[in-house]
Amino acid sequence: MNDEKELAALFDRLEACRRQPGAAPSEDDPEFQDLLLITEALDQLGQEPVEMPRAFEFQKSLMRRVRRRPPFGRALVGLAVAATLVAGVLFLREAPPPPSEIVIQPEVIDQVIEKQARTDMVSYLENTELLLVSIRDYDMMCSDDQLDMVMEKRLAQGLLLKQKMFHHSLEDPRYFQARELFDQLERILVDVNNLDPCSDKMELEFLNKHINKKRILSKLRVIAQEIQYS
Repeated sequence: MNDEKELAALFDRLEACRRQPGAAPSEDDPEFQDLLLITEALDQLGQEPVEMPRAFEFQKSLMRRVRRRPPFGRALVGLAVAATLVAGVLFLREAPPPPSEIVIQPEVIDQVIEKQARTDMVSYLENTELLLVSIRDYDMMCSDDQLDMVMEKRLAQGLLLKQKMFHHSLEDPRYFQARELFDQLERILVDVNNLDPCSDKMELEFLNKHINKKRILSKLRVIAQEIQYS
């Protein structure tokens, strides 16, 4: 509040001097003299350029207020940069060059492919077993004498596609006994996939009799264990 009053009084004093050219400020108040000269200079903008009063004294006063950076601060920054550069050079000298290419032995690749094939076979057999058990105990009806086989058809189609992932691996002599079972399962899955979405009970009964007669579920579990632990 006091600052506002002082500024208001200064403004009134300045206006009085400007209205009365003869009422010049006292020489004991150089700051007010400068302010008056600056105000008159602003009124003359667009005419002759006016130099700022007491420019040299103003420059010296301003430079005294600039906080200078201590010399040792610049030295610390220089040392930090130098240390970083030295550490980088040492790292580049000691670090071994990266290999131009990654070499994998053929036998390692064969082992990975074989392991993945066994995993796919076991997963295929386990999911096929779940599907065959579901068909055996199925009771979802479309009508009084028809069974809803939409989901089972989709599962059978997916298993037939999955079998193609490891089909070539069955040519290995180690899977000679398993090959016959996989052929039987493929035919059963094809039959399930060819069923109508609403199938007659007699069709499923005939399919289940074939599965029981060939002991498909028992063979499936035995072959799955043999492949898993081979």
